[in-house]
Formats: sequence, C-alpha cells, structure tokens
Amino acid sequence: EERRTSRNMTQLMLSWGLILAVQACLVACQPFTTARSGTSGADPVPDMDTLECQVHKYAYDFATKRVTSNLASVHDALRLWNCTGVIDDVPRRPSDVSRPSIVAPRPQAGDSVLYIATSGSDSNPGTIGKPLKTFSGAVKAIRAMAQRGHVSVYAREGKYFLNSTLELGAQDSHVTWSAYNNEIVTISGGIKLDLSWKPFGTSGIMMANVNDPRLLSAQERAYLAKQRRTTARQSRKARKGQQVQPIQDVQHKQPHDSPPDPPAGFLRYLDSCMGDPTCSSSHCNCADAPVQLSHGGCDSPQDCETKAHTACLANHLCKSFAIMRGSYELFSLNNWSHVPNSDWTSYAMPGPAPPPPAPAPFPPPPPPSPTHDFGAPPALWNTLHVNGDRMVRARYPNGNPNDNSGICFSKDQYPGEACYSYVSAKGSAGPSLPSSRGQKITMGPNRGASPTKGCDQCKTYGSFQYTIYDPPQGHPVYNKPMPGIGWNNNSLYSFWGSPFSRPGGVKIDTEAWSKKLWKDPTTAVVHMFHSGLWGNWQYKVAGWGSNELYFGYGGFQEARGSGIGNNRWYAENVFEELDTPGEWFHDAKAGVLYYWPNGTSVDDSEFVAPVLSKLVVVDGAEDVSFHGFEFTETRATFFEQYEVPSGGDWSIHRGAAFFVQDSSTVVVDGCVFNQTGGNAVMFSNNVFNSTISNNEITLTGDSAIALLGTADRIFGTNKTFPNQNVIRNNHMHDIGTYGKQISCIFQGLAANTTVQDNVCYNGPRAGFNWNDGFAGANLLQGNLIFNAVRETGDHGPFNSWDRQPYLTDNGVDDGFKPSDKFGLDAAIIKANDFITKNFIINGYNGVWTIDHDDGSQFFNDTGNFMVWGGCKNYLGNSKSCDHNVIVYPGISQRSAGNRRCQTDDNKVYANQYHDSNHCFTVHGDFYTMSGFDRCVESEIDPKVYETFNNTLYSPQKSFSNGPCSSFPAWQGAGQDRGSTVQPTPDVDTIISLGKQTIGE
Repeated sequence: EERRTSRNMTQLMLSWGLILAVQACLVACQPFTTARSGTSGADPVPDMDTLECQVHKYAYDFATKRVTSNLASVHDALRLWNCTGVIDDVPRRPSDVSRPSIVAPRPQAGDSVLYIATSGSDSNPGTIGKPLKTFSGAVKAIRAMAQRGHVSVYAREGKYFLNSTLELGAQDSHVTWSAYNNEIVTISGGIKLDLSWKPFGTSGIMMANVNDPRLLSAQERAYLAKQRRTTARQSRKARKGQQVQPIQDVQHKQPHDSPPDPPAGFLRYLDSCMGDPTCSSSHCNCADAPVQLSHGGCDSPQDCETKAHTACLANHLCKSFAIMRGSYELFSLNNWSHVPNSDWTSYAMPGPAPPPPAPAPFPPPPPPSPTHDFGAPPALWNTLHVNGDRMVRARYPNGNPNDNSGICFSKDQYPGEACYSYVSAKGSAGPSLPSSRGQKITMGPNRGASPTKGCDQCKTYGSFQYTIYDPPQGHPVYNKPMPGIGWNNNSLYSFWGSPFSRPGGVKIDTEAWSKKLWKDPTTAVVHMFHSGLWGNWQYKVAGWGSNELYFGYGGFQEARGSGIGNNRWYAENVFEELDTPGEWFHDAKAGVLYYWPNGTSVDDSEFVAPVLSKLVVVDGAEDVSFHGFEFTETRATFFEQYEVPSGGDWSIHRGAAFFVQDSSTVVVDGCVFNQTGGNAVMFSNNVFNSTISNNEITLTGDSAIALLGTADRIFGTNKTFPNQNVIRNNHMHDIGTYGKQISCIFQGLAANTTVQDNVCYNGPRAGFNWNDGFAGANLLQGNLIFNAVRETGDHGPFNSWDRQPYLTDNGVDDGFKPSDKFGLDAAIIKANDFITKNFIINGYNGVWTIDHDDGSQFFNDTGNFMVWGGCKNYLGNSKSCDHNVIVYPGISQRSAGNRRCQTDDNKVYANQYHDSNHCFTVHGDFYTMSGFDRCVESEIDPKVYETFNNTLYSPQKSFSNGPCSSFPAWQGAGQDRGSTVQPTPDVDTIISLGKQTIGE
C-alpha cells in the first residue's frame, strides 16, 4: 500500500510538471571488449536514415537554445551535412573555437577599478590610460589597497604569458576579473620560445637550441646532471684503461646540512625519529597524518630553521615543523618526526602530543615499502603549441589525437572512423612494477540492513571498505602530500588493489618492430588502453628488448588496473619517430628542439612550451569571478599524482587549469578553455554556492569539469566536499586528448549539484560520470549528450557507481541508532538524485544511455528523451526509469551489447521501477532481464521487476522476453500491468513524443 501510494503521488507530481523524487541504483561493470564493427548485422530499423536525421536536427535545435559558441562544431558533430533541409551556413571560425556571447559585468557602485594591458607597466596606477601589465601586478595592487571594498579588474585584448600560477586567497576575495568590452584576452601557461632555427638533414626537420632552465623540473635537472657525471666518470676510467662498469641509476641519500643544535624547546630528527634515542617508540608508531598549517620559502638550512621556528612560535596551533631544501612546513601535531623521505629534517616538541579526537582509529601502518629505482623522472615540458595549436610529439604509429587520425574508435559508427594510430600488444613482459604495502579498512553499518530503506537483497556494496597504500619509496611521482588522511604524507586510498602494482612491460609485434632502432628508448612514453576498454594508462619506458618494452612506472591513471593482452597502444617522445609534418621532439640532454613544420614558416610562427598545469588557483576565498577569458597552453598532467577518491572505477588528478578549493561564491563564466593539458575546471573540497556557466571547453587532456571532495574513510560529515554548486549552459566537446577515463562532468564525493542545460559530445567515455553516491540530492536536467563512449566500452553517456556508503548530513532517515554510527547523527542512505528532461543519444560502443553500475541506488530517471539506448540497473536497489521516450535501444548500428529498454541483471535487488515509458524496438524484445527460467509469477519476483503502465512499440505488435514468448504470457506472470504493445508509428510521431517528454 505504501509503494502504491508513492507511485500515485509520483504520477500526480508529473502531471503538474514537477520533478519526480524516485530512486535509482548503480550498475555493474561487465567487460565488453566489443569487436570493431560498423553496420554489419544491422538491425532493420524502419526509416533509419530519416529517423537519425530528424533526431539530429532536433538535437541541434535543442543545443542552440543552451549554448551560443561554436555552433558549427555541434552541426558537424551531428553530421547534419548528410541531412536534407538543413541550413549549412552556421557560424564558423578558422580556429574552431568561437567565444561565448557574454557582457562583462559593470563595476558596482563604490567599486575600485583596475585595468591590465600587455602594453602596460606594473608601476602604473592601473587606470584605463595607464594600465598595469600583469595579473600578478593587479593582485599586488589589490592587496595594497587600504580598507577596500569590491574590486573590478578589466584586462585589455592580448595574450598574457603567466610566469607562475595566479594564486588567489582569502585576501583576494570580492574581486571580479573580466575581459574588457568582450575583447579577446588569452591567458597562457606556456613560455614563448625565442628560437634560431636551422635545417636538420634534408627531410624538412628543423632544429633549434633551447636552454631555458624553466623547461626542466628540478628532478630532471638533477637526473641529467647525475647522468653527465656518470658519463664523465666512465670516460675518465676508459681513458685510464680501467674497466667501465654498467650505468646504474641508484638513488643515494643526501647528507643533511643542519646546524649543530636544534632551537630551544624542540628536538630534531634526521631521516626517522627512531634513529634518535630521545624519541619514544610510541611517539613514532602512533603518528597520525600531520595537519599542515602553512608553508614558506627559505635559503640556507640555518635560514629555514630560523624562519620555521619563528613562525611556529607565533602560531599557537603549531607543534612541529619540517624543513627541506628551500622550504619549510608547519604542523599542528608534534608527530611529524616520522619522515620516510630522508630529504626532510623535522622538529617537534618533546614528548608525544595527544592525538586529535577521532571517531575511529586508523590501523597501524605497515613497514615501509622497499626502495625501487624507477628511472628518469617525467618531463616537465611535454606539449608544444605552434601558433596556438597543439602539435604532436614524435610517435609510433602516426596520428594526431586532436582529430580523428589519432582517435582509436572502439566501434566504427561512420565511414572513416577506425584505430589506425594504435598497435595491438602481444601480452605483458617482465615482472610487475613494485606494489606497495597496505592495510584494509572496513567500518560502519551495512546500509542494506537499514530499518527504513534496506532490504534483504540490498547488502552487496552495503559496507564501507577501502585499502590505504603507501607508494614504493623512490617513486618519482608519488612523492608529494596527497589529500586525505593516511599514515604518511603521500599515502592514498584505493577501493581496488594497489594503484602502483602494474604490468612491468609489453610484448611487441616483431614484424612491425623489426626495423625500429631507438637510440634512447627511455625517453618514450607509452599510452595504452585498459584490456577491458575501461580507460587507459601512461607508462614511462625504462628499457627494451628485441620484442619488449619495459616500464619504469605508470598505470596509476586508471583505478582498477589489469593485465596486458592485445591492448591497443602507441608510443610518443621518440626522436627516431619524428617522420611527419607537425611532429616535434625535445632532446633534454642536448637542449635541442626538433620540429617538422606543417606548412607554416618557423620564422613567422609562435612557439610556446607549456610548463604550468594550473593557470588560476582560488583557495580559501569568496566572491571571486572570472568572465570572458580564454585559458590555454597548460602542460599535460598524465604523469602527475592521480588518486582513487571513492569506490568507482575512475582515478583522477586533483588539479586543473582553473582550480578552486575551499572557497565560496566563485563564478567561472563565459570563458574558453582551449587545449588544456589536463582537467579544465575543478572544484576541490569545500567549494560551495559556486557556478561554472556559459563556457566553451574543448580539446582537454582530461575532463572538462570535475567536482572532487575528500572523505575521512566513511565520514562524510566534515566540510571537505563540493556542495550546492551549479554547472549550466556549458559547451563541452572533443575532450580526452590523453586521458580516456574522463568525462565532460566528473563528480566524486560531492553533493547537491545542479547540472543544467549543458551540451556535451565527442568524448572517449561517459559524458557525465558519478563516481559514487556519497550524499546525493543532485539534479541533472535539460542536458544534451551525444557521441560518447567513442574509444572505450561497457559504459553509457551517463554512468554512475555506488560501491561505498558514507555517513553524511545530507541523507535520509536510515533507522540506525547513533551508537551504530560512531555516535554521529548522520545518515548512511543518500538522498535521491534526479535525471530529468535530458536529451541523450547513445552511440559508438555505448551500451545504455543511462548506465547505473555497481551498487547505484536512489536515482530517479524521469522524462528523458533517450535514443539508441535504455536504462540499466546492476547490483543496486531503489531506482526508477519512468516517463521516458526510449527509441530503438541496443541496435547494432548505434550501440553495443544488444541491451533493450530496461536492463536488469540484478536477479535479486529490490524496488526497481520501469513504468510509464514509451519504448520502441525492432524485434519486440523490450527487456534484458535475468534470474527466471519460466514465465510464471512465482519465478519473476515482483519486488525486483516492477514494470507497469508502459507503451511498447514494435512492428506487428510483437513481444518476447526470455521464456515469455508473448505479451499476454508476460502480463500473466505479473508484469506490465496497464501496459500495451502498439505498432510502430512514423518518424514524426516518435520525434513529437520525444519533444513533448522533455518539454520542448
């Protein structure tokens, strides 16, 4: 009776045009290594070409009501040139990027106003006649204002090369940054190179010396210096007739250059507190993760110690500090003395400090992982832009990842789509890369046992569990503090196995490889797809054999990992592969840039080497907005730290060209993010009441927009997650140049997000991805997604997981007592998420339009127009797929997996509704369901499969579903009561139904 009343209320709400509040579940990942197939074995869809053209015409019209920039890109992505009656004179620009139409905010009454121009000077007053020159100069001028109010900063037309990331903190609040009068203002993260070119050989390749030290990281400079010393030492031995030993890159400990006595009231610890007899074992063994208060720069060890000591005494929270060459850090706990990295010297007040109160302790840390030599560090300079366009690093096989020639289509949907720019592996080679030691954490109640929302079948993925790992010592990437809580400063969580344990190399097709002569294979970077097409990895090459490449490190860019079978891959950054126009190679050892021009004179071209990964960082501020800028030319981040934030399949780099953390009322509006090397925009941790709107984001290395929080194990009650934010009217397309486990919008550990009226297309994986359920209460409304899952598989344009529960303040009554939840008045059941009024077109290797994967629950998928794919439920409960128009789901021409209107592979999971939908199929097979062998009500659990009030369409009104060979038999088994099967209507009727459903 309660359920029946709830469904009646749902229908009443829909009749009033309101958003439903029904629930949905996540679905599991079943590996689809779908064969590359075009239209062979095509399903006989009536009037297929006419239908697709009508769908795409409507999609274009739908898009033009939501975005204003670069409509030519939308038109071409929908292939409307193939359709009759379509106007082709859409706005076009040679750059393929047109700016959103915005009006810069006018100064508010009482505002201070500053102007920036490339022709200005930072000694100027910042007036329109005497502007400042740099963004950092404007920040300095703002901070110098006494008792200021709101400030408006206007940048005049031009390209601004940032020397360092523009970092805005609390003192930079209440500032609006705008492009003046809609002028084109470009902010670059690169260094403009001043080059003297000369020919290299006769092939057309040019070469130029590049000796700017800013192009190499400190790690690279140290590594190259070490190599030069080793080479020189070997040369001297060779001249003296001594036997030359093989080169071995062994990492040696550097001696500490510390003053003889520590400051008064502090103990000094070198390498590890256990080496100091005055340090108690309990002080080290019970060390929690330190809480960093602040950090600063310094010169000599004496200067570092003096500055850190003075700063620590001035902060009543400071109990310890640590120094390392050129920097110091202050901490609020005096247990930082256990330092695994021997480059640090730490100082702590005598005696152990009481640990902060915590609901549950961490398990004791394992012994440190063994040291491993990972070889050369990653290159800081890893992309090159010529006249604003990203060039191709010399690679094998050839291909440009910025266009179709470098895209590995996992399924060919249209002519000309293939995967020519990758080769297939022949298996793995060598031992696996070293793992790290970890401890598993399992805690909290099982949400499936909730007295109010649980069910007997709902306990899978009901409990929190995770493993915390420390990376192998000597890792050149995981050597900086990671967010979250762990034993040491770079430990991280993983729902899966160790992200550091990956295959040690790849076997190569000897026929294709027989003529390869790479002088130095250690410069190479391998980009490889996951064996299940769930994402991709990057590996640094450490060496090679006759038919093998050996990896130094990598594979952490995707959470789950796998072995290597016939995975597709390519290698870049190899000098001998510089064999086609548009390619480049930087010889870091010799300091030489090689480039093969692609038709433009090198002397008349602008060469930019991106070195910044972040252009703007807003941290701890409020009321900060950016309007009308173009952000571009940031370096690729695939060798930066990635983390596994929650129980989904994805890992992600916590960084972006525009990075916002722990801030409120931040606005990013009307901007262009063009060819950023990693994520474009990210809200990290406690970002709330902020907006990302009216932007165009294209050719990103990773995701377009990401919302990423942090949780202390199961505890999601701290303010460390994005909350109450809005993402609307953004135009996101052609994303994932490097990362393939990315999306237009990624969300992990965030809540109460409104995603409205965005346009997303041309991506390798899901358009929108929810990596966890967390606290829920998200709204996805009025969005257009198409051309997703082009390079991967087992996915859909929208994807979700919910393998881990969290205790949050945002959920619903779970019926558990506080004593069951560590004394917290929090809920382990998330609030409902709503997916409504969206236009989603499946395609390529996508299986479903809405893919609720493992454990997803409490979703309401209502009133959407879904083409070529249906709804999916897997290993979760309490979901509703209702009042949608679902057009020919699972047809072979535009999808994979042969899944229909509703997929229920759950067998036992309760409260999954499929009702009041219009669904069209070719063969009358409307459902993909499992768990019953006979078409009788006793075999088909009515609490699991709840189908009713649907209108089903097929030629000749045919119907079949497993053992139920007719519609009367299916209804006789208790399903689809109130439903009907109708003959297939004409195309105009189908389109009209879709328009009515999404309110157009």
